[in-house]
Amino acid sequence: FFAMSTLEMDLAENELIDYADRIAGRWEDNARVREFLEEMSQRKRLAIGQPAPDFESLTLDNKRVRLSDFRGKYTLVDFWASWCVPCRRENPNIVRQYHAYKDKGFTVLGVSLDGNPGSWMRAIQEDHLEWTQVSDLREWGSEVVGLYRIRAIPTSYLVDPEGIIIAKNLRGRELEAFLKKTLD
Repeated sequence: FFAMSTLEMDLAENELIDYADRIAGRWEDNARVREFLEEMSQRKRLAIGQPAPDFESLTLDNKRVRLSDFRGKYTLVDFWASWCVPCRRENPNIVRQYHAYKDKGFTVLGVSLDGNPGSWMRAIQEDHLEWTQVSDLREWGSEVVGLYRIRAIPTSYLVDPEGIIIAKNLRGRELEAFLKKTLD
């Protein structure tokens, strides 16, 4: 257990989830094991191969949008904010990929962790983000942040046309290569 619990969660997620399934019911009197099993239970529902949890949020013009509205397309659910420098640095790449693949079944759903609608709107315009953007303007207190267990941004989930998570945190060339392999 100790050796497994030292692995990097994001890099060894599938192995850790499988391990948690194998040890469930053992060492129940150990608080660290219980915490590990709870963490893996939460991660399992957001693992590659699982259905992406549906959520609803509002666009800049207060229209309600659900993730399930994007079924039928490969959708990058991109968690970002106007104040996030790494997010803003990645936006030009996402814009490039969006333009290259939007007619081949790819789209983006931007989920902002902004609290200020003015800053959010300016960033969308400055970065030329043409896809659907949503936010409840509650920053880290947003329900979708809790639902997707967002701990840092940028964070992204790539969801297939049936609503299944097929990749996480693809950026730069990794995103480009994945889309090229999948959609070309």
